[in-house]
Amino acid sequence: MGAAVGQVPEYIEMVARWCKQYTRMPVIVKLTPNITDIRYPARAALKGGADAEKTGFIKTTDLTRFVRNEMPALSEKIFKQVRYPVVSINGQAFPVGKVK
Repeated sequence: MGAAVGQVPEYIEMVARWCKQYTRMPVIVKLTPNITDIRYPARAALKGGADAEKTGFIKTTDLTRFVRNEMPALSEKIFKQVRYPVVSINGQAFPVGKVK
């Protein structure tokens, strides 16, 4: 069930909505790196009410943060060697996806 919750957008949305319903604390969804397109789970988390920038957009900075945080563990799992990405954002963040 754990892998499905992190990979099925409908489950992500459902769990985020449930958490928001039963807590006053911020709900932050940890997205799994084990998928090919992070936009769908990110959109589902925001649609379920996860706390982030409440603009309804997934921005380049969100994806950069995800890559920076998840790449070392993912590269160790796949390549058996920890690799750290060099990520630099110049200019302003811009949206790459919208929560529907």
